[in-house]
Amino acid sequence: MQPIEVQNINPVSYRTFNCEVQVPKGLNPIEIQEALIAVLYHINKISEPQACHILNIPRRKFEEAILPKYGLTTYSEDEEELEIELKAAGYETNC
Repeated sequence: MQPIEVQNINPVSYRTFNCEVQVPKGLNPIEIQEALIAVLYHINKISEPQACHILNIPRRKFEEAILPKYGLTTYSEDEEELEIELKAAGYETNC
């Protein structure tokens, strides 16, 4: 049996850049990176897999620890999307 070759048909390239920003004392670079990536995800500039890759963390940690830490969620505020999620979770909706 031959191994199956899987190719990423939509590879994402990453680049590194340096940015000098004044922030209050007490913030560390990791928190700043987490916050930036969480916001980029929230405004749909990067996907969840991309965010997890950049932060080098599992999806569950991103959803359950990082996003709430910065007041964000994986769920959209869109009423239609919320209804879909509620139905998928087994809840009745009256929307």
